[in-house]
Amino acid sequence: MEARMSKTTKTIVKGPSKDAMFDALKNYKSINAPRVQFSIEKGIAQEVAITGISLEDGSGESWNIQGRARAMIKGTAVTLPDTQVRIYFRTDTRRGYMKDSPLTIR
Repeated sequence: MEARMSKTTKTIVKGPSKDAMFDALKNYKSINAPRVQFSIEKGIAQEVAITGISLEDGSGESWNIQGRARAMIKGTAVTLPDTQVRIYFRTDTRRGYMKDSPLTIR
């Protein structure tokens, strides 16, 4: 298995609740900023410190999120630097996509 830095779009197959997202945003400036986990394809999850959230539409379930991601493989943090990410996410389906994801597994 080879890991390399890559700027790609990843599909989110499971993500946090709306409450968890806003709790993480509320404390993002702290040294130990809370992170929420987004599961993406190929068994990879990414912990994200959320730095911004905006409504994507008027539904109250569709969001544009900015943050700093740390890659996780099967629950273990990968020692790569945090990477800025942009996320489109729906809290009703807990699905979406992440752009500028820091890790590609081959």
